[in-house]
Amino acid sequence: AQVKFIYDSAQVESISGSAQVKSISGSAQVESISGSAQVKSIYGLVCIGQYSSNKKITIRGQAFLRYDTKTTKRGLIKVVGKYAVVKPVKQLDWFERNGVDKKSKIIVYKRVSNDFKTQEGTTRETLWVVGTSVEHPNWDPGKEECGAGKFHACNMPIFCNEFRSKEGDKYIAIEVSQKELYEWKGKTQYPHKIAFRKGRVLFECDVYGEKVS
Repeated sequence: AQVKFIYDSAQVESISGSAQVKSISGSAQVESISGSAQVKSIYGLVCIGQYSSNKKITIRGQAFLRYDTKTTKRGLIKVVGKYAVVKPVKQLDWFERNGVDKKSKIIVYKRVSNDFKTQEGTTRETLWVVGTSVEHPNWDPGKEECGAGKFHACNMPIFCNEFRSKEGDKYIAIEVSQKELYEWKGKTQYPHKIAFRKGRVLFECDVYGEKVS
């Protein structure tokens, strides 16, 4: 995505992937900027909750920015003037980064086809029928963030749109035991995504996670 301006009282949850933003200004608030996302400059009373990108950024005015010390070099952040606040923070795990409580069972979300399938027409085709449990047959999550060896899910349905965009697609909520989740440590390309070995499909939902009939 390419966005020229985010300004006034705008609130953005995440700028990630290879998104490009020309400027963030006014009193805008952004929860996180991560991965290869590029923001050229921020100024005004902007608040950036978490910066963990490998791209350079220029801060002007009274902006506030927290950056991840393990994934972002301080040299990437250029401050013009003396009123900006740049604060280093420890690396957040998937739960902290996405505001998910660390319970024994977690609800995650997937986007599936109209007939509740993913990877349809391939050897990895999987059927996600509501009320059934699904287990990955070749669990091997540590090799790479994307690809085979695990199921993928997100903390909210809306973030699944980054991985599927077929007409007629649906969203599902899946209950997964915390012990069945796998998180890639360190720098990740997709901060909202997590892997899991098996889970139970609870219900079909809308893009905001609300159950639909």
